[in-house]
Amino acid sequence: MSVEPASARLDRDTSLTALNGGSGVSRGKIRITDRSGSVATVDLSKAVTVNDVLETINNAGGISIVASVDGDRLKLTDQSGGAGTLKVENIGSTATATSLGLATDTDGDPLTLTGSVINSLSTSTLLSGLNDGNGVDSTGGVDISFSNGTQAFSVALNSTRTLGEVIDTINNGLGNDDGLGGKLVTASLNADNTGLTITYNGVDPLTITGNSARDLGLAVAGVVGNVEGSRLLSGLNTKLVSNLNGGDGAALGTFSITARDGTNVNNIDLSGAESVSEVLSLINNAAGNNGKVVATLNQAGNGIQLTDTTGGSGNLSIAGNGAEDLGLADGTSVAASTLGSGNLQLRYISEGTRIDSLNGGAGITRGIFRITDSRGINATVDVSSTGVVTIGDFASQHQQQGSGSQCPDQRQR
Repeated sequence: MSVEPASARLDRDTSLTALNGGSGVSRGKIRITDRSGSVATVDLSKAVTVNDVLETINNAGGISIVASVDGDRLKLTDQSGGAGTLKVENIGSTATATSLGLATDTDGDPLTLTGSVINSLSTSTLLSGLNDGNGVDSTGGVDISFSNGTQAFSVALNSTRTLGEVIDTINNGLGNDDGLGGKLVTASLNADNTGLTITYNGVDPLTITGNSARDLGLAVAGVVGNVEGSRLLSGLNTKLVSNLNGGDGAALGTFSITARDGTNVNNIDLSGAESVSEVLSLINNAAGNNGKVVATLNQAGNGIQLTDTTGGSGNLSIAGNGAEDLGLADGTSVAASTLGSGNLQLRYISEGTRIDSLNGGAGITRGIFRITDSRGINATVDVSSTGVVTIGDFASQHQQQGSGSQCPDQRQR
């Protein structure tokens, strides 16, 4: 039996302080009018997380509304049966509805109000909050190296705390010169504000290496043209696929499901999924599924469960290896209505994790301690320095003591 903290869940609640590029959400009251014309004042002044917002709206009296998450947005669905307009407004001087992306009325589908994007990066976003809170490893002195065979330069990120500082460090890096008076590379936020883009002004294939490059989604080899980094933050109340399997991620592709009544749900393509919620959505909305096989998280919240709703008596089975890294392997077949992936081992501690975030945010007591390895060799590790900020810094301190022992990989497996 193993016991894991709430941070191991694949649907851990998103803090409101992390929204809108780290600017958070204005606390206050909002006014919701459902399609029947009923109105409710919803007090969100004490909301701390996205789930607090959803639960408060869903429990509001006098209106018939269901609040949910839709990727990087909130969504309200009207169940009143009326024919009017579903509308959300700010109340007083607060901008709560606006900062939640909900200060609008229905357009297109009159039953659903889908808010604007509120889960995004900005230049103020802290590195410690990226990658599902695993941060960015900046130990080792040289963290990102750029090379095209004839031109090369490197940057260190050991003193950077925000994405804006990373962008500035790259753009102003010594040697970032295309030889024609311009920059060899230019870093910026991507168009969706979910990751970084490297605009490349060279001709020869570009290679980007380093631990920080990996954690910033920029590590590539031999690329001609611009580099679009991978997503650095998951959707609301979900986790990144890249942090599954202890941080090894999951190579996703196409697979098929056979329901217990013999229905085949073929060619479910997961290759574009970057978050666990996207995986679930792609399965549930696959052509031919129509609710016959429902993908959800398991009861523990650490894996995926497929539930057959057909009432058939055959086997629920998987064909194809496109979801094998999700624990849904080719040839898996059960004479039951549920089929599970098991624990997908979300990484929630890494080299980039700040030590002041450990122990529920209490951090650690600064000081000096001794480690004795299995050979009886001692090493004294000093973590009293303010320079020891992350797990990676601690590992580096340990390995520099000369004991010969190695600090294990910090990925949670």
